[in-house]
Amino acid sequence: NADMVNDRGQSMRDGEILNGMDCRLQAFKATIDGWAKEMGFDRLGVCRLGVDESTKDRFDQWLSEGYAGEMAFLKKNRDIRFSPEKLLPGATHLIMVSMNAFPSGCFLPQAKYDADRANLHAVKGDRSGIVATYALGRGYHKIVRSRLKRLVGKMQAAYPDHRFRIC
Repeated sequence: NADMVNDRGQSMRDGEILNGMDCRLQAFKATIDGWAKEMGFDRLGVCRLGVDESTKDRFDQWLSEGYAGEMAFLKKNRDIRFSPEKLLPGATHLIMVSMNAFPSGCFLPQAKYDADRANLHAVKGDRSGIVATYALGRGYHKIVRSRLKRLVGKMQAAYPDHRFRIC
């Protein structure tokens, strides 16, 4: 499987032999990936913690060039980004999920979207602005956090000897 990684977070080619840790990690990933998809996440990845100095340097350069825009939290939490084990001592791996912010009909049914747009125009008349589609529905971050809480709860129940934290 081209998506497989070993216990060091390295990509593995088809046919490469897995050691015991790799097999356990793959089984764990397959299990939680299924749960994540059931909860509406589009993708899930697992990697070993660790960032090299060149990556830190590129991130700092990216920040200094202003690419973070108004997202000051990126600079504020820089140290934690590169050392997530500070949030969860003993952490060895990072689990990442992604979710489309507005797939068709996900957060806001089309009828509600159309009604909200019509009401906006009725109130503002011709002077109305365009509101971003995602802003008309339930908050993306609230939905993601709620789903993450459910996923972590399920993981904690299935793997009681492990610790998980939403970051």
